[in-house]
Amino acid sequence: MIKQILLFALCLFSTLFTYANDNAVNELMSQGNKVFIEVVNNKKNIDGGYDSFIEHLSAEEWNKWDLVETKDNANFICRLTLTKRKVMGSVRVDAIASILTIDGTEVWVSEKHTGMATLFTGFDALSDAMRKIIRRALSDELCEEIMDKRE
Repeated sequence: MIKQILLFALCLFSTLFTYANDNAVNELMSQGNKVFIEVVNNKKNIDGGYDSFIEHLSAEEWNKWDLVETKDNANFICRLTLTKRKVMGSVRVDAIASILTIDGTEVWVSEKHTGMATLFTGFDALSDAMRKIIRRALSDELCEEIMDKRE
């Protein structure tokens, strides 16, 4: 009998947690949500990561959220994790976006997107990574997950 009660409680908790996460993800796309941006620079070797992400988030391509300066004023947190590395004469910046509730519960994580710059192309690896995070992670991956949960 105790095993059945524990199993029922576990199933109930799992269902409620999934429902809460689904609703949190659905609400992310609402125009005018207030978001606090947190940038984690893993190796502390990237200058301007925060500014570049803000610039790309505020551009016409995305521009869905109102950016706030404190967690207290935000509806959720968007964490950008960056890692810069050198590979055979080129620079690469790996970026992963994640969405968290104000209490720090992770509700969505993107795939890793890599921005590249080589001596030959002259591209800015950080800016390339930011474009990929906006276009692929937020616009494609996040929107696709929201649409899947609505069906």
